[in-house]
Amino acid sequence: MAHWTFHSISADNTADWNKIKKHLIGIRKDHNDKKEKFADFNKLIPMPKALLITSGGDSLSEYRKFGRSDKSEQEYFEGLREIGGDKKALATAKKVFGAGSIKYKNCVNLVKYGYKDWYDWRYANWNTKWDGGKVDIDDKTLHIYFETANGDARPVIEKLAKLANFVWSFSPEEGGTTEYEAKDGVLE
Repeated sequence: MAHWTFHSISADNTADWNKIKKHLIGIRKDHNDKKEKFADFNKLIPMPKALLITSGGDSLSEYRKFGRSDKSEQEYFEGLREIGGDKKALATAKKVFGAGSIKYKNCVNLVKYGYKDWYDWRYANWNTKWDGGKVDIDDKTLHIYFETANGDARPVIEKLAKLANFVWSFSPEEGGTTEYEAKDGVLE
């Protein structure tokens, strides 16, 4: 279950406002196939498409034990990398898990990107599970409102701060509001 964080970004001038919209806002189709604007974190910190694979029961597990080993599947694979290097570890993973399996793809992603799937990568790089949600944009007051799941998306906002000046505030659904100012490339 997601714990939502509510965000507000406001600018003082139209030049910064236009930069914020250009680098943060994307368009996607909603569940009714209608276009909607959303906070598109891929515009600021792009995620490799190869990571868009299942992270459920078929994926390489950090918890599930590997065969008769006392190690998890992921620990087993990391051990193979340490002993024989990436090439040998991938060859073994291909043989053990099968070339078309999610687990093998997880292993390839660990070698290539350092993360097995979208879930791990997004938390490490965006500090949230998904892109920002649908946005409410007020061009008169120069405000954008959006939500994130299970995190504040600080790395994304820090990247945006290098491109424009603005005030960012966020409030986890549990309560409390935190506010920062982005000025001259620094978020304080």
